[in-house]
Amino acid sequence: MKNLANNFVLSRAKISNSSIQVGDLYITPNFDENISDEILSEVESIVRKNFTNVRQLNGKSVKNLRHLFEDNVKTTQFFMGALTLLTIDKCKFYVVNNKTGILMPTISVLEVQFPTAEEEKVEAPVVEAPVVEEVEAPVVEAPVVEAPVVEAPVVEAPVVEAPVVEAVKTEETKAPVVKPTKPTKVVTKNVADAQKQNAAKIEESLK
Repeated sequence: MKNLANNFVLSRAKISNSSIQVGDLYITPNFDENISDEILSEVESIVRKNFTNVRQLNGKSVKNLRHLFEDNVKTTQFFMGALTLLTIDKCKFYVVNNKTGILMPTISVLEVQFPTAEEEKVEAPVVEAPVVEEVEAPVVEAPVVEAPVVEAPVVEAPVVEAPVVEAVKTEETKAPVVKPTKPTKVVTKNVADAQKQNAAKIEESLK
């Protein structure tokens, strides 16, 4: 923290509205000579080197931070006062003093004011999509190819004359006339004997 004392006025009493009480001392920025950017950059580098998140400084006191400066209390008080002039990662710093009693020393702690939800929103850059001009594809007319007309050869089918087949006269074959046979009379023995007797009588009468 080189030349830190040249940028601040250390006093036992408040000497202006910009005076910052840290413990029992008041640290007043020396605006006549302006706070050098080199000093403020060095304060920020100490924060980033020792704390992964600036929110970890919330509630830290001189007692908690003096190990960063080889237990030098005044340098620690300058450091806390210089933090109130910085904004790191959208966080602002204040020194809050708590006096526990008349004879007790004032305990100063850092209070980190976190950004609101709206402040934490990071607006994504609006990337305009490149305007792509529509290119009309050239109309390619397909060439009209006329198919050659091939005439099929006319093939005449040979005329085949059917042979004349003369009808053959067939002689009519007469079926033989079959004369009906006379029915044979069946004569019983008694009838035969009677006929014989009658024939004998007729022969005798003729004699």
